[in-house]
Amino acid sequence: APMKYLTKAAAVLLMLLLLCLPVTAHPVDPAQTGTLTIECHYGGSPVSGMTISLYRVASVSPAGEYTLLPAYVGSGAVITGRPDAAGWREAVGHLIRWIGEQGLSPEVTVITAAGGRAVHDPLAAGLYLLTAAPCQKGSYTYTAAPALVGLPLEQPGGGWQYTVTAAPKLARTGTYVPPAIIIPDNPAPTPADKLPQTGLLQWPIALLAAAGLVLLAVGGALRRRSEP
Repeated sequence: APMKYLTKAAAVLLMLLLLCLPVTAHPVDPAQTGTLTIECHYGGSPVSGMTISLYRVASVSPAGEYTLLPAYVGSGAVITGRPDAAGWREAVGHLIRWIGEQGLSPEVTVITAAGGRAVHDPLAAGLYLLTAAPCQKGSYTYTAAPALVGLPLEQPGGGWQYTVTAAPKLARTGTYVPPAIIIPDNPAPTPADKLPQTGLLQWPIALLAAAGLVLLAVGGALRRRSEP
């Protein structure tokens, strides 16, 4: 009987240990590529012409853990152990500084189209730093906050999504300037100015007609005198 109870206790203990072990039902496939879509909107309106640079700063393991690539190890960014929001912001700051100091180039550069969207496919799995150059649109300048985006993206219910959409937070500076209205120095005459002013010049016509009759009479008298 003691042996029977001991066997049952060992079985229950083994079950509890198995329940406590981390289980990865859907591991990441580091070799699988994905698609990254970037949406740039401000106030509900798309912003086209934004140049987005993508830096692949880390690889991803089957368990979904990130490891800095050799080119970024010296940045001081901490991306392991599931950082919180403040930790991710700090990592972004370290990476931005490191990229500037080392003169590193992005793996991919895309430009948003008329709908404010840019798509890159295929893209290797890993952790990407997104930066954007200032975009001038009329009297406004649009900027985007840098961000880290994972590919694939872990789903709340489990599993990994290899089609990822990122929407950087945009800011706008500048003041709306209405288009200038140019008034010519010599405006074209209106149609009313082109109409003949017949009612204002009636008396010269009568005077010219009378003068014509006098000249005809004088001419006739001179002809009669010259005849033999």
